[in-house]
Amino acid sequence: MVPAVALGLATGNYLLFILPGLLYPRLRTGLHCASLLSWCALLGIAEWHGWVRTLGQPASTTALASLLGLPFLILTMIAYNVAHWREPERHASPRRFVAYLVYCLYFPRFLCGPLETANWLNRLEHFRWRLCPRHIDVGLRWILLGAVYNLVAASLIRQYWQYQGSNPLLGALAGATAFELQVYCDFAGYSMMAVGAGWILNLRITMNFHSPFFASNLRDFWQRWHTSLGRWLREHLFQPMRQAFGPSRASLILATMLTFLVSALWHGLTLNFLLWGAWHALAFLSYVLWFSRSRRLRWLGLPALWLVLIMGRLLFMSNRAALAKHFQAFTDLQNWQTLLPDLFTAIGGASALAWFGIALFAVLMLGEALSLHSGRPYRLLLKPALRVPLAALLLLAVEAGSEGAVYAGI
Repeated sequence: MVPAVALGLATGNYLLFILPGLLYPRLRTGLHCASLLSWCALLGIAEWHGWVRTLGQPASTTALASLLGLPFLILTMIAYNVAHWREPERHASPRRFVAYLVYCLYFPRFLCGPLETANWLNRLEHFRWRLCPRHIDVGLRWILLGAVYNLVAASLIRQYWQYQGSNPLLGALAGATAFELQVYCDFAGYSMMAVGAGWILNLRITMNFHSPFFASNLRDFWQRWHTSLGRWLREHLFQPMRQAFGPSRASLILATMLTFLVSALWHGLTLNFLLWGAWHALAFLSYVLWFSRSRRLRWLGLPALWLVLIMGRLLFMSNRAALAKHFQAFTDLQNWQTLLPDLFTAIGGASALAWFGIALFAVLMLGEALSLHSGRPYRLLLKPALRVPLAALLLLAVEAGSEGAVYAGI
């Protein structure tokens, strides 16, 4: 997003919805409701007209440059408005306004998060930048690792993990799997670079991922994937609904369905996102209500997780025409009969760069797995000894003309 546009939106939010509530406390609740409706309507209009690029889909107008990062900015402003509505006395000083602007526009987390809670403002009130060689070293290692994930691994998956055979079923499954891995490398890499910038500036931010592909079940996966968005949805949507309707099974189902549907519509106002949200909501409820409570079914947690992820990503990346083709491919028995032979044929005909991408991804996953034992995600991959090989990979990718991040649209 163009800085002037972002600054204008953030300042407008404060002048229209925060400052009047400080001057006239009786208007606070009405202003809070008006802010929620206004920002949700703006995001909906922008997504409906294609002004905001959604994941895996191009923007339909040249307004992309000015509205990039709008979904994250709107959720950030809503989080601040909710905090102001709950504790208005903490937001009355001019210094708080400056902290508010930094909270909304802090550049390492601006385009793709993470979404910090309003409590992050407490760090800003006592923030003092100082030159710390250790923090700079740690930050540069995070940035280097994130660049390898984003510009090397994701680029190799995007360019060379493409099935060119005649089996539409294998093409759908391979495409969904590759896109799932590509999104992870893109988004996790961007988040790592943002974390590194936070270390250098001595104003740390949340790590958005915690090795999600090593989750043991679906609930564990959502506690590791895009953790800041999950926390935002839990604090501002799921928990308030549970408190309003009580701890019943019906309220759990309703709150879960609405939370996943809101998350889906935040990604885009199209049928594929709606189906993706409904699919994950039903899968999550099935695990929570039945699979996790049955010892006989609990062992299905990991296989069911990957089935849910691949099928969900297939819905996520497909339009109506593609969904119809996928349905036809899945219902054709001949595609299932030739699935394994076609798979081995595709593996045997893979290019050298495709195999290099597989090897690189395997090494990164091995590093993540070994880091889990320390309780600190990605710790092993941040070792100083890996700086030279990671930098070499990055230079090779830049020389080859790596593409940018599909998630950030950059």
